[in-house]
Amino acid sequence: MQVLIIEDDPWMAELLTSLVRNQRSDAHITLCKEGLAGWQHWQKHGAELVLSDWNMPGMNGLDLLEAVRKSERQNGIHKTLQVPFIMVTARNDKRSVMEAVRLGLTDFIAKPFSVEQVLSRLKPYLGDSENINSLAELSLEEYLDRLSDEELELPLSPTLQETLERSMRPDEQDFDSLSALWQRDPAITARLVAAANSGDYFKGTTLTTLSQALQRLGLHTSLNLALGVALSPASNLTDPLLKARGEALWKSTRELAELCQALAAQVGDNSEEAYTAALLSNIGELVVLFESQSWLATEQTLDEAMLDAAMARFSRPFSATLKANWRLPLGLRQRIGALYGMGGQVTDKADLVMRSAALLLSPEEDSEREALLNKCLRQLNLGRSIADGLLEAVRHMPLAEA
Repeated sequence: MQVLIIEDDPWMAELLTSLVRNQRSDAHITLCKEGLAGWQHWQKHGAELVLSDWNMPGMNGLDLLEAVRKSERQNGIHKTLQVPFIMVTARNDKRSVMEAVRLGLTDFIAKPFSVEQVLSRLKPYLGDSENINSLAELSLEEYLDRLSDEELELPLSPTLQETLERSMRPDEQDFDSLSALWQRDPAITARLVAAANSGDYFKGTTLTTLSQALQRLGLHTSLNLALGVALSPASNLTDPLLKARGEALWKSTRELAELCQALAAQVGDNSEEAYTAALLSNIGELVVLFESQSWLATEQTLDEAMLDAAMARFSRPFSATLKANWRLPLGLRQRIGALYGMGGQVTDKADLVMRSAALLLSPEEDSEREALLNKCLRQLNLGRSIADGLLEAVRHMPLAEA
């Protein structure tokens, strides 16, 4: 099924994409950021369903609707066979709606909306997925190699999957409770921080933490974006091998995040930012797990050697792509980079905190690692015994229950 989405807000476009794919996993979705681009695509390729914003630069949604319906009339297409055209917009006054209906609008979804409402409204237009899968003959690495930048996604941690239904009740939530529920999940944290720093949500100040993102986005938008992430079938790792790898990765990442936060608090650094950066340090590996789960849906089988090879080849480029696409703040990127090493003489407190945490958790027990760790701690004016005590405290936290 060919679906055309015209939306200038990238996060709203991504949410609509997730909602469509939840109903039609085989849908081929084209995203356009403005009406003219949508019209040009329509002229060349057509579509079986159009979802469009109203207020866009240049050709707006109403102009696009009028052009599409005129094109259909010129081609002798009867009104009963016209392509469904759904307007998704905050412009919901009666006069605007009536004008759109006069021009041939099929349906109207007002922003802000609930995800459940949109799923219900889209269902009649999307039908059922087809069983034919053209990707069934691809190896895992071939499948990963063909993914577009826009298709890269992260899985949700098991506990977040379990609590997401509770999180979707806005009347029972506040910023503190949402932050407590979501703060240990890389997928939700990355999406909301990136969304808060982009498009219509950006207010001139770059945000680097989940709590800041929740405040800027508001409850309704935050909940919709979170549920959009959860709607993908592959967001829940069900394959035993992938699930085990995911749980190990989430546990080690949370342990690192807790230690970075503790060290930062000890030396007067931004502890919440340190936590966020550490939480996002393994997003490339998580993408490989997510996409491997998607690949398995094409009736494939996976073994450890195949997964190890995919991790080695794709984790780093996938991580770099997501950081660039989501425009993660430079401060977070620098902290993540510091986890893996620092070149030259570095005295920045944030970098020293991150590197110290990584060295403390390193399984290597060699003199070079010890010398570098002690040097970092001296520059932080932090005693080794205090650092070891923080490490011990973190290791006794109930991280598996996160």
